[in-house]
Amino acid sequence: MPFGFCKESAWEKEQRGEGGLEEEDYLFRQPGGDSRVPGTFTFRFKKILQEGDLPDNLNVHSLWHTNASMLIAQGVDVSLLGHAQPSATLDI
Repeated sequence: MPFGFCKESAWEKEQRGEGGLEEEDYLFRQPGGDSRVPGTFTFRFKKILQEGDLPDNLNVHSLWHTNASMLIAQGVDVSLLGHAQPSATLDI
C-alpha cells in the first residue's frame, strides 16, 4: 500500500455522486483504510466513557440500542433495523 493511500468511505463517494456502499467499505477504518480490530474500538469506547465520567456498564452494542430506540420513536420501520423478526427489536 503506497504511503498516504486511504480508501474512501461510501459516504465520501456518494457525496460526489460516484456510488455508495460496497463490500469492502468499513464503518470504522484505520488511517490506511483497513478495518479496525473490534477490540481497539471497544478499548477506546471504554476510555471515552471513563474520561467523560459516564457509566462504565455501557458497551458498543448499547449504541445500537440507543439508535434503534431513536429511530422507532421517529416512526422508522423496525424491519430496517436488521432483525429477522421485528418483534426481536421491539421486545428489547
